[in-house]
Amino acid sequence: MTTQTGPGLKNNGWFFRKHIQRAIDKAEAGHSRRPSSGNKGPEGARMNVKFQDVFTNQNDFERYEAQFHEEAARLKEAVRLQKMVYTARIREVRRRSRKLNILVVEDSSEARRLVCGILRNLELGLPVYPIEAENGRKALSVLGMRPVDVILADWRMPEMVGLEMLKEIREKKNLKDIPVIMLTAVAEKDEIIKSIQAGATEYLLKPFTIEDLQDKISSVLRLAESAKQGF
Repeated sequence: MTTQTGPGLKNNGWFFRKHIQRAIDKAEAGHSRRPSSGNKGPEGARMNVKFQDVFTNQNDFERYEAQFHEEAARLKEAVRLQKMVYTARIREVRRRSRKLNILVVEDSSEARRLVCGILRNLELGLPVYPIEAENGRKALSVLGMRPVDVILADWRMPEMVGLEMLKEIREKKNLKDIPVIMLTAVAEKDEIIKSIQAGATEYLLKPFTIEDLQDKISSVLRLAESAKQGF
């Protein structure tokens, strides 16, 4: 016997019983009526009682009801597994195309090119895509247009200094969690304290080595990942 499993039949016992009861009522009504003139003979009689064998007892009803729910559960599980497969594929594609966007905020074009060149060769687990900004104001403009994973910002710049830029970043809901590493050539304790109080994730003194830069970036990335996972 074929039971309806499409959108017209809800997956609950009450609706199923109501559906079957209607079929039984029709069968009984058809069986009690005499064959019409157009349905005389054995063939016509069979047409009038075509529903009479839908269910003959409670055991048949329970068996078919159980089969219905088993099929519904099987389809639900198949959909769930297929969704998991598609989700895993999407994550893998995103992982392969993922890059680290690192914003370098430095007023010296020569210093920017040098830092960007170093960044491209760092071993951070993902390819690095450096983005340049010559001052804090330009950096805020860039941050409003594209995602950034880490910011390397000089302390002293024209138009908007690094500390002012840092304060504005921490006040914006969509930017406040971006790790910021402050770069300074002045080893003054007061400046370092101010940068930390303003929300700097790390600081790095100039001149720095490639290893120093890689260690600092790796450190802030781990902190950011831990924060996302709630650790």
